[in-house]
Amino acid sequence: MNYLIDPTLKRLVIDGFAFPLGWKPSDGQRPFEGYTISRLDFDGQLPDTHQFQIAVSHERLRPLLNRLFALLPEDVYPIVEIISTDAYRPVDTLMSPEPTSRADFLSTWAEVEPLLLDDCALAAGAMSEEPYLEVFVEANKFVIVNIAREQSSVLEAELESAGLHEVPSHWINDGDCTDEFTSVLLEKDGLMTLDDVIVYLQRLWRLELNVDPEGNPDEAGRDLGVTLWRIVVLAVRRDQQPPADRARIEVWLSAGSLGQVEELVADVFDEIKDWDIDTMVSQDRVAFDDRPRELNDLKQGSGETGVWAVSIQPLESGTH
Repeated sequence: MNYLIDPTLKRLVIDGFAFPLGWKPSDGQRPFEGYTISRLDFDGQLPDTHQFQIAVSHERLRPLLNRLFALLPEDVYPIVEIISTDAYRPVDTLMSPEPTSRADFLSTWAEVEPLLLDDCALAAGAMSEEPYLEVFVEANKFVIVNIAREQSSVLEAELESAGLHEVPSHWINDGDCTDEFTSVLLEKDGLMTLDDVIVYLQRLWRLELNVDPEGNPDEAGRDLGVTLWRIVVLAVRRDQQPPADRARIEVWLSAGSLGQVEELVADVFDEIKDWDIDTMVSQDRVAFDDRPRELNDLKQGSGETGVWAVSIQPLESGTH
């Protein structure tokens, strides 16, 4: 992969704790290494679960993950979280609806690992169903492990063998965090951007936006009804083998759910005929006042669903 972490960045170390390059603590406080345990209840959808939150200095993170990923079974579901550009949702969770092999997951992880362990604009991991287990590296590079309660003693033994012990908290003061979390990618022509990396992971891990396709809730769970959406799709030329010609297609539409969005986008591709969907880059709801100028005549609050604008931008070979 053609990305580069900014070589001018300096790693902050406080009392022997090395921070990720993308984390700038506001108060000079360092977390206590070790793990906390909390109980999660899922109303029968998932088994009763213990959640372990683990904090380690940067140089210990890769060896820890090697131990934890080894606990996953053969079939896993990759997960990525990114800062959302949706007007009503702060974080996008992307997840594969179909399992992939642990070996394939780890092969792709290895390509991106330096970024995933230092870039605080990205969070990623994987989960399994049988047995239920989730290993996830948060944006601040703490590790979250959700594990069936009857298996938690196995995890505790693994952590103890790695020299990690339970702590009451990772912080002296658990007040509101005002730390700065940023991307560490070097922005330069010819190098992959953060968006390029996310699209790459979407393709290899077959990630999709993990939201209910039937409703249209805001962050508090209130249904928004019909809203304006901006959809960005990377497309490939239809009937071209292997696909060489690519395009970026932007669709503006109104819909009351992600399911309706998918139906309307499918109709668009039925009409334009020359292109097939390669990767769904973003499916974002947009506040009405932020609509583009070409949609000035659109009526607010009409409840009407439909496609209002489609633009096709051919891409040069190799452009994501």
